[in-house]
Amino acid sequence: MRYKDIKGMKFGRLIVVEYYGADKHKNALWECQCDCGNTSIAKTHNLMKGATRSCGCLQKEKATKHLLDISTTHGLSKDSKGKNTRLFRIWMGIKNRCSNSNLREYPKYGGRGIKICDKWLNDYKAFHDWSIQNGYSEKLSIDRIDNDGNYEPSNCRWVDEKTQANNRSSSKIYEINGVKRTLAEWVKEYNCSYPTVYERLKRGWSLQKALTKGVN
Repeated sequence: MRYKDIKGMKFGRLIVVEYYGADKHKNALWECQCDCGNTSIAKTHNLMKGATRSCGCLQKEKATKHLLDISTTHGLSKDSKGKNTRLFRIWMGIKNRCSNSNLREYPKYGGRGIKICDKWLNDYKAFHDWSIQNGYSEKLSIDRIDNDGNYEPSNCRWVDEKTQANNRSSSKIYEINGVKRTLAEWVKEYNCSYPTVYERLKRGWSLQKALTKGVN
């Protein structure tokens, strides 16, 4: 029987050692040495097209990693009774408000361009770890410092209900020389950092000074 000689060639983790024979469909079979030390038998076309790249150890490693990833996320997202934790529900709520156009809240969030950052979008653990490191508790809610900004570490914090209410877009109106605008609009016009200006106002600075004084 004629067959393509691939002895000595390497495919993924496998080095072809010698011709092993043919299967019942007359497909050439090869004995291969895997990088992990095991040997296996593989068909020519499976090796050539990349369908077989190891003795099976590669698939086992991927499966183990997948299970570990699931276990890690599950351990953070579920309580002792197997229910989603409050923090996990908050994360899901943020994602939905920013992306699910069928939600009633969507027009106030995703509908006006507010997004959840890539770091948090598909990684609950990243959001969880940031939250724990930044004062999360069951009594606090997540708040965007700039109400026109995205959900991202530099624009979010955990606050009580009173603080969050005071930071709503509808209540943040400031006046300069007879012109009334939201704080976010003033910050954008003066090209300032919203968190910096916000903290200055909390310390009693005038809006004009908070917007114009340089940062050391």
